[in-house]
Amino acid sequence: MDSSPRMIEVKAFSRSARSEPLPLEDRQVTAAKENPERYYVYVVDNLAGLDGAEVGVRVLHGEMLLAMIKRSRPQITYWPTFKAAEYDQAERLG
Repeated sequence: MDSSPRMIEVKAFSRSARSEPLPLEDRQVTAAKENPERYYVYVVDNLAGLDGAEVGVRVLHGEMLLAMIKRSRPQITYWPTFKAAEYDQAERLG
């Protein structure tokens, strides 16, 4: 059987992702809408291992992912990234 390659996006959460917003960029939403059966979002949660919770992975794609996107409201989000020197020079409290 020949199948098309998956397009995979990974989202990580320190705690459970249950009932949490899932940040998707415009290009990711476009890709999911254009290829709903090939576009997958892997949600990795409980990375911090708080309260003894195990790390888990949930897989979203197809109709479920499209329904989640449909009921969301688009927002513009900026995710500035620290350069190492900026991080080192930033004021530290405590």
